[in-house]
Amino acid sequence: MFYILVYKRRNMIENLISRKSSRAFKDEKISEKDLKTLIDVMNTSATSSNAHQSSVIVVTEMNTKKKIYEILGSNPTQTHIYKNSALFVFVADFNRTLISSKIHKISYKQNNLNDLLTAFGDAYIQATRLESAALELDFGTCYIGGIRNSAESILQIKKLLNISGKAIPILAITLGKEEIKNGLKPKLNRVYLEKYDVSVLEKEIKAYDKVLNNFWTKLNMSGDYSSSTIKTYSNEVNNETWKETIDKIWTKEII
Repeated sequence: MFYILVYKRRNMIENLISRKSSRAFKDEKISEKDLKTLIDVMNTSATSSNAHQSSVIVVTEMNTKKKIYEILGSNPTQTHIYKNSALFVFVADFNRTLISSKIHKISYKQNNLNDLLTAFGDAYIQATRLESAALELDFGTCYIGGIRNSAESILQIKKLLNISGKAIPILAITLGKEEIKNGLKPKLNRVYLEKYDVSVLEKEIKAYDKVLNNFWTKLNMSGDYSSSTIKTYSNEVNNETWKETIDKIWTKEII
């Protein structure tokens, strides 16, 4: 007698709803087939006005990943930056637009907020598409926003990855098969029907503080949403104003 075992994969919606950050991966290489699939997914992402103002660098070389880990501060809780199957660095990239301006001899003044946000948007769309496809392929992932924490770290990563011209690394994603499967962290409501209602936010935040504190307590951690959020965003790294940041970017201090 033969038994046929049928493995039922979760559907896409289930994968997205159960999505979580993974920070411990198995020591496994990503297959060429899986990598090609992920590259195809990223290359077919939506892009504003078909401008293609983002690029992705796939890093699998261990020495390079370790250097990025060191640039970002060698935090012992962030070793997944190099202990993974692949690290994807997402870049806001204006080089294609500049090359187009040269081809057609049309001036392009790229020193405005909208262009910057558009390129950031393109990069984030590619990142979320990568993550969605990774979940379908049974990979774990984790976003690395610290890649843009300072002008100094951005410049070092640009040099390391040969990111030349008008381009700036803004985000990374680590990817691999999960070694440790984390619990699903509860999330705060961020969706409102028909109209936004700022009056309910404080009530939602206070309720979420209790829920998140209970979740972290079970993991032998402490804290809640509101305290950890304000500590993060009052940090001196995040105190630079929009104008200062944009000026640095467009005056070639960063790109």
